[in-house]
Amino acid sequence: MSEQEKSFRDSLSFDGTRYSVRLLKKSGEMNLPNNFELARRRLEAVERRLAQDPVRREQYASIFQDYLKNGWAERVNDEEKSGRTWYLPHHAVYQQGPEGQKARIVFDGSAKYQGTSLNDHLDAGPKVQTDLMGILLRFR
Repeated sequence: MSEQEKSFRDSLSFDGTRYSVRLLKKSGEMNLPNNFELARRRLEAVERRLAQDPVRREQYASIFQDYLKNGWAERVNDEEKSGRTWYLPHHAVYQQGPEGQKARIVFDGSAKYQGTSLNDHLDAGPKVQTDLMGILLRFR
Protein backbone atom coordinates (compact mmCIF):
# COMPACT_ATOMS: atom_id res chain seq x y z
CA MET A 1 0.00 0.00 0.00
CA SER A 2 1.41 3.39 -0.99
CA GLU A 3 1.84 6.25 1.48
CA GLN A 4 -0.99 8.09 -0.31
CA GLU A 5 -3.38 5.17 0.14
CA LYS A 6 -2.40 4.79 3.80
CA SER A 7 -3.01 8.49 4.46
CA PHE A 8 -6.32 8.30 2.60
CA ARG A 9 -7.52 5.27 4.58
CA ASP A 10 -6.38 6.74 7.92
CA SER A 11 -8.34 9.95 7.39
CA LEU A 12 -11.48 8.43 5.83
CA SER A 13 -14.58 8.87 7.98
CA PHE A 14 -18.33 8.38 7.61
CA ASP A 15 -20.79 10.40 9.70
CA GLY A 16 -23.85 8.35 8.83
CA THR A 17 -24.70 10.50 5.83
CA ARG A 18 -21.50 11.30 3.97
CA TYR A 19 -17.91 10.27 3.68
CA SER A 20 -15.07 12.73 4.19
CA VAL A 21 -11.32 12.53 3.84
CA ARG A 22 -8.48 14.94 4.58
CA LEU A 23 -6.68 16.58 1.69
CA LEU A 24 -3.51 14.75 0.65
CA LYS A 25 -0.51 17.08 0.92
CA LYS A 26 2.58 16.66 -1.17
CA SER A 27 5.67 15.93 0.87
CA GLY A 28 7.54 18.95 2.13
CA GLU A 29 6.52 22.31 3.50
CA MET A 30 3.30 23.98 2.32
CA ASN A 31 4.79 27.41 1.79
CA LEU A 32 1.75 29.45 0.77
CA PRO A 33 1.83 33.27 0.91
CA ASN A 34 -1.03 35.22 2.49
CA ASN A 35 -3.37 35.82 -0.45
CA PHE A 36 -5.89 38.05 1.33
CA GLU A 37 -5.81 40.72 -1.39
CA LEU A 38 -6.57 38.22 -4.16
CA ALA A 39 -9.43 36.65 -2.19
CA ARG A 40 -10.83 40.08 -1.27
CA ARG A 41 -10.85 41.22 -4.92
CA ARG A 42 -12.55 38.00 -6.01
CA LEU A 43 -15.16 38.34 -3.23
CA GLU A 44 -15.87 41.94 -4.23
CA ALA A 45 -16.45 40.78 -7.83
CA VAL A 46 -18.88 38.10 -6.59
CA GLU A 47 -20.68 40.67 -4.44
CA ARG A 48 -21.05 43.05 -7.40
CA ARG A 49 -22.65 40.28 -9.49
CA LEU A 50 -24.94 39.21 -6.64
CA ALA A 51 -26.05 42.81 -6.00
CA GLN A 52 -27.74 42.74 -9.42
CA ASP A 53 -29.88 39.67 -8.61
CA PRO A 54 -31.54 39.45 -5.16
CA VAL A 55 -32.68 35.84 -5.69
CA ARG A 56 -29.15 34.64 -6.41
CA ARG A 57 -27.80 36.73 -3.52
CA GLU A 58 -30.25 35.01 -1.15
CA GLN A 59 -29.31 31.54 -2.46
CA TYR A 60 -25.61 32.33 -2.00
CA ALA A 61 -26.13 33.61 1.55
CA SER A 62 -28.25 30.57 2.41
CA ILE A 63 -25.57 28.16 1.22
CA PHE A 64 -22.92 29.90 3.33
CA GLN A 65 -25.22 29.88 6.37
CA ASP A 66 -25.50 26.10 5.92
CA TYR A 67 -21.69 25.87 5.75
CA LEU A 68 -21.40 27.78 9.02
CA LYS A 69 -24.18 25.75 10.69
CA ASN A 70 -22.61 22.42 9.66
CA GLY A 71 -19.10 23.46 10.72
CA TRP A 72 -17.70 23.31 7.18
CA ALA A 73 -16.73 26.99 7.44
CA GLU A 74 -16.09 29.33 10.33
CA ARG A 75 -15.91 33.06 10.87
CA VAL A 76 -12.43 34.30 11.66
CA ASN A 77 -11.69 37.71 13.14
CA ASP A 78 -8.40 39.59 12.84
CA GLU A 79 -7.13 38.40 16.24
CA GLU A 80 -7.52 34.73 15.25
CA LYS A 81 -5.39 35.04 12.12
CA SER A 82 -1.98 33.86 13.24
CA GLY A 83 0.73 32.06 11.36
CA ARG A 84 0.28 31.09 7.75
CA THR A 85 -3.04 31.95 6.18
CA TRP A 86 -4.44 31.05 2.74
CA TYR A 87 -7.88 32.22 1.68
CA LEU A 88 -9.80 30.04 -0.76
CA PRO A 89 -11.57 32.18 -3.40
CA HIS A 90 -15.07 31.06 -4.36
CA HIS A 91 -17.94 31.83 -6.69
CA ALA A 92 -21.37 30.40 -7.49
CA VAL A 93 -22.41 28.22 -10.39
CA TYR A 94 -26.09 28.26 -11.26
CA GLN A 95 -27.92 25.48 -13.05
CA GLN A 96 -31.50 25.50 -14.28
CA GLY A 97 -33.35 22.37 -13.27
CA PRO A 98 -36.96 21.17 -13.23
CA GLU A 99 -37.50 22.76 -9.80
CA GLY A 100 -35.99 26.12 -10.74
CA GLN A 101 -32.52 27.54 -10.58
CA LYS A 102 -30.11 25.80 -8.24
CA ALA A 103 -26.85 27.27 -6.95
CA ARG A 104 -23.69 25.63 -5.73
CA ILE A 105 -20.54 27.28 -4.50
CA VAL A 106 -17.28 26.37 -6.19
CA PHE A 107 -13.98 26.91 -4.38
CA ASP A 108 -11.00 27.77 -6.58
CA GLY A 109 -8.00 25.83 -5.31
CA SER A 110 -6.16 26.58 -8.56
CA ALA A 111 -6.21 30.37 -7.98
CA LYS A 112 -2.59 31.48 -8.31
CA TYR A 113 -1.05 34.11 -6.06
CA GLN A 114 2.64 34.98 -6.28
CA GLY A 115 3.12 32.02 -8.61
CA THR A 116 1.58 29.33 -6.41
CA SER A 117 -1.84 27.87 -5.61
CA LEU A 118 -3.30 25.51 -3.03
CA ASN A 119 -3.61 22.79 -5.69
CA ASP A 120 0.15 23.04 -6.35
CA HIS A 121 0.71 21.75 -2.80
CA LEU A 122 -1.88 18.95 -2.84
CA ASP A 123 -1.30 15.43 -4.09
CA ALA A 124 -3.86 14.22 -6.62
CA GLY A 125 -3.39 10.65 -5.45
CA PRO A 126 -2.72 7.57 -7.53
CA LYS A 127 -3.98 7.30 -11.09
CA VAL A 128 -7.04 5.06 -11.05
CA GLN A 129 -8.12 5.27 -14.70
CA THR A 130 -6.97 2.78 -17.29
CA ASP A 131 -4.25 4.16 -19.54
CA LEU A 132 -5.94 5.46 -22.70
CA MET A 133 -2.90 4.72 -24.88
CA GLY A 134 -2.97 1.09 -23.73
CA ILE A 135 -6.65 0.82 -24.60
CA LEU A 136 -6.08 2.28 -28.06
CA LEU A 137 -3.13 0.00 -28.76
CA ARG A 138 -5.13 -3.09 -27.75
CA PHE A 139 -8.05 -2.10 -30.00
CA ARG A 140 -8.36 -4.33 -33.08
